[in-house]
Amino acid sequence: MIKRFLGYLKSIKNLSPATLKAYENDLYQFEEYMKGEGLDIARPEKNTGRSYISFLRDSGLKPVSINRKITSARVFYDFAVQNSLSPVNPFERVRSMKKETILPEYLQYSEINQMHLSAENMKSDDFTKKRNIALLDFLYSTGCRVSEAAGLDTQKVDLSMGSARVRGKGSKERIVYLGGKALASMKDYFAGLDYFEDFKKLKLKKGLPVFLNRSGKRISERGIFYLLDKIADNGFIQKKISPHVYRHSFATHMITEGADIRYVQEMLGHESLSTTQVYTHVGIGRLKNVYREAHPHGKRDNKNEGK
Repeated sequence: MIKRFLGYLKSIKNLSPATLKAYENDLYQFEEYMKGEGLDIARPEKNTGRSYISFLRDSGLKPVSINRKITSARVFYDFAVQNSLSPVNPFERVRSMKKETILPEYLQYSEINQMHLSAENMKSDDFTKKRNIALLDFLYSTGCRVSEAAGLDTQKVDLSMGSARVRGKGSKERIVYLGGKALASMKDYFAGLDYFEDFKKLKLKKGLPVFLNRSGKRISERGIFYLLDKIADNGFIQKKISPHVYRHSFATHMITEGADIRYVQEMLGHESLSTTQVYTHVGIGRLKNVYREAHPHGKRDNKNEGK
């Protein structure tokens, strides 16, 4: 029953391998719970949903993890009911738990520069230095996910337009943009690799992985995590640096500089605007400063205060 559902998600819904794995883990965990309760997953009881939430809460899981498991089970039983595999969806009216507000970690402008300087000053060969700088600039300039950066090929990069077409979640493609600094470091990196078919026209050879490891093969997602961690250590940066921290930094700085949240949503490849809205927290401090500078009653040293 679970295998049939996972096959449906893979072939019809075209979900990413990571999302499929999450569904698989959630559902087989739920099946184990049902067996422990002496129940058949195909014949749940009406209170099964609420009982399972209590079990997960008692296990010490955070609301965000519990909500994901609820969603997995709800979608699974929607499929089961529609295909006459189960008479009822016990999660149909189960409410998700209230999420904790967790603000994303991001880098200050000075820390972005510190990472760049660290990459420049590392003791490494010419290829490694150029690759590391290009990778940092690409991640910060585009806000790409690590999977999007690792999976990028040269035919998807248009240097003359300063853009790239990346494949995101659900195999959906979107255009991301290379700022001046990223464009310069990418050109320098590609020239060192002899990736240009026509340098004057900025035309790249096709079918080549953009970011390589030391063996000349496509770098893995794990490899990118390792590189960022190594560069941060070399630059004595205390924060835990990851590709996702760069993605958060991109979004945070865009909104801080006044970008419309809907454009940021598009650039990040978010399905829902609510996912992007977490970045608006950075605007509060900025707005407070604007208020203090511009509003007659906002200035702390206002001479009319209290009159």
